[in-house]
Amino acid sequence: MAIRALVFDFNGVILDDEAVHGELFRQVLAPLGVTISEEDYFRIYLGFDDRLCLETALTNHGQPAPPELIDQLVERKAALYLQRAEAGLPFYDQAPEVVGRLCRRYPTAICSGALRHEIELALKRLGVLDQVRCIVAAEDVTRSKPDPEGYLLAFRHLANQPEFREQPLQPHEVLVIEDTTMGVRSARGAGLCVVGVATTTEPRELLNAGAREVIPRLADYTEEWIAARFGATAPTV
Repeated sequence: MAIRALVFDFNGVILDDEAVHGELFRQVLAPLGVTISEEDYFRIYLGFDDRLCLETALTNHGQPAPPELIDQLVERKAALYLQRAEAGLPFYDQAPEVVGRLCRRYPTAICSGALRHEIELALKRLGVLDQVRCIVAAEDVTRSKPDPEGYLLAFRHLANQPEFREQPLQPHEVLVIEDTTMGVRSARGAGLCVVGVATTTEPRELLNAGAREVIPRLADYTEEWIAARFGATAPTV
């Protein structure tokens, strides 16, 4: 099997900001009498997009979750996140080098439950926004991870890239890197190959969810590592 394209998850893979998201969820839910501990956020809600996280939290606490309220909470949380981002974004060690180098080697997509403007802001600061072939964000899907909708859409975008006109891209030729069990299950449901990065989730949990391999940190995700594990030597794009 040769890997011919890549998909990155975003939060917990490129950005070390999962704890920030958990804090902001708690902040917008507190006025409604809903409390989520940091432990519960990582155990229950990690991997959900904003809407599903808020809906689930309200429902779990016996609160109504009408769409108009969820819209307001999503907007409030997004505004708080952008305020934090203005002070700087916490990228994982060597994220600019890893993402930039792999984008130059493979057609690459982002598939995330984050909002599009949050992803674009981070990729712009990384200097790779123009190198990423497509972004699938929360606004682009109707069902959050672990549903495969987002990864199926990312695959369709990648399959339409000019490199694959003569030899169509196949799902098993796409390698995804994910940090949550929800994300691993989503990518596997789309028929893609998945590597876990153990930044927010225990390696055993990622493997049990369907990850082929688990690496301890993003800095280990290199062309050489991919080639050694999957026999991948894709042409430079």
